[in-house]
Amino acid sequence: MTWNYIAGFFDGEGSLVHHGKGFRVTISQTNFEVLESIRTFSGVGYVIKPRKRKAHWKDNWVYYVARQKDVYFFMMKMKPFLVVKRDLFLSVENKILNFVKRQKEKNIFRERKANLAVRLRNEGYSYREIGKRTNTDFGQIRRVILKHGGRSSIG
Repeated sequence: MTWNYIAGFFDGEGSLVHHGKGFRVTISQTNFEVLESIRTFSGVGYVIKPRKRKAHWKDNWVYYVARQKDVYFFMMKMKPFLVVKRDLFLSVENKILNFVKRQKEKNIFRERKANLAVRLRNEGYSYREIGKRTNTDFGQIRRVILKHGGRSSIG
């Protein structure tokens, strides 16, 4: 398996579509082994078996990548080898990168807020007090703290 092969396969059978919160890569195929090889080689995505819409149709599988950082990784690896869908990817490359950057910023913000909540809980504050201080629902604060077992650092 090579990125050149995957790019050719994607050019012929794949799609890059925008959905509500980002982009998704999909490749449909009746050969499960090929899609599973792509998933294994790339290290990202999933292979699923959709329900048949017509009884006489062959079984098929769909390889898809939905996590934005994985979509960006997958497309960047194929970029030098794309032919048919090259212009499509180039037209949305910056949008995907911006999605990835925003998600990273959100994760950093969430992690800081969670660390603050755990620290305040360790100092003896109630969930309600922590919620008021962090402008967050106290039930959410409770779930975050319990998820991380009251540790002072989230990792």
